[in-house]
Amino acid sequence: MVRAFREGESCIECGTTEKNHHARGLCVNCYARTIRRENPEKYRDIHRRHSETDKRKKWVKEYTSTPKYKKYILQKAKEWRERNPELHLERTRKWRLENRDHLDRYNESQKDVRLVQKYGEDALRLKIECGYKCQRCGSEERVAVHHVDWDDTNNVYENFAILCGSCHSKLHTWVPISLRLEIFDEFMKE
Repeated sequence: MVRAFREGESCIECGTTEKNHHARGLCVNCYARTIRRENPEKYRDIHRRHSETDKRKKWVKEYTSTPKYKKYILQKAKEWRERNPELHLERTRKWRLENRDHLDRYNESQKDVRLVQKYGEDALRLKIECGYKCQRCGSEERVAVHHVDWDDTNNVYENFAILCGSCHSKLHTWVPISLRLEIFDEFMKE
């Protein structure tokens, strides 16, 4: 039975008189720590049984999806990175070396997702048909979508062209509006 410490009594381990007395002259917290140290297998079994209950699983799932928890985790991760910058850089380098194929797939898929969000499915379909290569020079560097009629709102399949960064920047130099279609056709023939 838990009772308050009497006048002049204190926990023999931590010395507190503010927490309730439990047994063996220990406060509630120190008693729990002592039992945990003396019977680690029993404690692990009790902890496992408690953590595997449906009620606990439901609570954990709900709690970990809250914005408060996500903010807390991001804050703790930031603090850890600030305390351990060398270790963080080393782990990042190691992970990137071990997961190059995963990074390439992730980066490509993220580019494709952004492309679909910005221009629609037709732009992605043309890019896949071109094999992620420039339609003018065949380069695979910084491939982008160009609107043939120069209208960003006209997102139809026939209005798209796939160009590398170099060809796209050459095309986007100042061109009079009246000559844009003729210049594009001439540019693509070169």
